[in-house]
Amino acid sequence: MRLTISLTLAIVTSLIMFIEGVRPQLHITESAIYFEDMWELPQTAATPEPVQVKIPQRDLKCLAENIYHEARGEGINGMLAVANVTLNRVATTGFPSTVCGVVYQPYQFSWTLIRDQIGIYEKAAYEQSLAIAKYALTTAEDITGGALFFHSITIKRPKWTKGYEEALVLNNHIFYKGKSNEKSY
Repeated sequence: MRLTISLTLAIVTSLIMFIEGVRPQLHITESAIYFEDMWELPQTAATPEPVQVKIPQRDLKCLAENIYHEARGEGINGMLAVANVTLNRVATTGFPSTVCGVVYQPYQFSWTLIRDQIGIYEKAAYEQSLAIAKYALTTAEDITGGALFFHSITIKRPKWTKGYEEALVLNNHIFYKGKSNEKSY
């Protein structure tokens, strides 16, 4: 079943604001992840103080590079979906347990096979990839519904997709969940 996703205006607006730096501080509490100028939590004695999220720079760089090379022409939703697949793999048994391990796992993302021949030439697209990587690493939002794989719609359905459930068609990619007997996150 193909599901074409359309994020709500609020989610897209909040992501654009994040990318443009409108939200100066991300906070995580026991009850919510929020940005100080976007949402307000009721102020009660039980409301814990916000804390800053520390993102390992190596994970951020690996995720941003994967987003850039796999989806830089796919818009915000497409870029976030690629980030979600990468992070879903990190959380799934059978894949490496680190972002860089997933990104550079042999034969998983085609750009890594020729990475010594390509570079980052579109600075604005890379900056956007960095912002989306930060967003993906600091929120639990998964627009793919737990997808672990994707491929371009321009190619015939690959043999490796046999038994995988199509989770989402978004722009120029088709995303797949794990096989029906596997648990995906």
